[in-house]
Order: sequence, then C-alpha cells, then structure tokens
Amino acid sequence: MITVAPILKGEQITQSKLAWPEEQRKEDSLVGKIPIGKRAITISVDNISSLLGMIRPGNYVDVIAMIPVPTKMPDGKQVNQPVAVPLFQNVLVLAVGQQTSSASYAPSAEAGRYKKEEVKATPASASPLITLALTPQEANIIAFVQEQSKLRLILRSQTDSRIETISPASWPTVLKYLENVLPKDPNAKTELSQQPQATEQVEIYRGLNKETVSLKE
Repeated sequence: MITVAPILKGEQITQSKLAWPEEQRKEDSLVGKIPIGKRAITISVDNISSLLGMIRPGNYVDVIAMIPVPTKMPDGKQVNQPVAVPLFQNVLVLAVGQQTSSASYAPSAEAGRYKKEEVKATPASASPLITLALTPQEANIIAFVQEQSKLRLILRSQTDSRIETISPASWPTVLKYLENVLPKDPNAKTELSQQPQATEQVEIYRGLNKETVSLKE
C-alpha cells in the first residue's frame, strides 16, 4: 500500500491515509476526496489570497471575508465601513485549479514499488481557483459572501486544528488594539502626579455671610 496523505513522525498510521496503488487513481478524483457531510465549492482568489500559489491540496486554511458594512456616522450619513469577518476555520483544501493531489505516484524500476513524483508549484502569476470542503450551510454562506466581498485565505499548520474565538476587525477594533499594544507616554503619568491634590472644604455661614475654609491634615 502507499500513503495518500501526510503522516507525521510518531503518528498512528490509519487506513484513511493508505490505499492500494490501483485504487489511487480513483481516489485522486475530486469526488473521492470529499469528506462525508461536506460539499466541494470553488472560490476565486488572487495571488495574495492564495499565498502566491503556495497553498496545496490537503492543506487546511481559515477563510476571512472583507465585507463592507453600512455604518451610520455621527452627522447622520450612512457609509460603508470595511470589516474583516472570520467566516470559517480549519477548512480542508480539496483542489487548487484542477490539481487534487500535492503528489502523484508512478511505478519505479523495482517490481511492486512506487515512487513519489512531486507536482510542480503553481506559478506566482496565476490566479488559481481553490476548492474547499464545507458543510452545506457553510457553502451557502460563502457563495453569498463571495458575490458581495473579497475573500482571504490563511494557511494553517498541519498540526494545529484549534478553533479560536476571533472578533471581526474594523477601524475601532484596530485602534483599540494599538492603544493596548503601543507603549504609554511616560510624561502623561508625571504631569498627572504633579497636579495639586484636591482638598476638602467646609462652608461656614454666619448670618447672611458665607465663608469657605479648607481643611488641613
């Protein structure tokens, strides 16, 4: 048998990552790679979104949408503010263009053995179509968002499948992030400490006359 998916050092070898050579051709077809419960949907990406063509079938990515959100300004006008919305995380890449495998297998000179032939990288000038494995609801959402905004893909490590809570990013969230990250002005605290401290006062009335007296420690 031959491997049909990457196997990490120390990882348990499972049947899903092995196949007989004669079955490999069937598995190389797109329909044979779609996980149960998922659907294959193709999105159009540019060089930046596809990491200059370095995304490969079998990789996992996060999908971010750059959505123009209608926002009401203080003067009453409504404008479209760009917002980066995290749509999906840990999404399997089924195909890049018509390539459904990051490597192919061919018979070697030795009987019964197969050698691995690496597929050449996609040229950086190309704008590939990338096919993702999504649930029916996710496929419906990305089909709508793709017509309204721009999509970005973020490549994940093969050993990291965590799903994290990520808030949408807009100008207010960016400014708040910078406020917490950038170093504080040391002079601001000094000026504040140099201001005179407020003292307690008492008002004294003598007939119709009022007098204000500061209390001393």
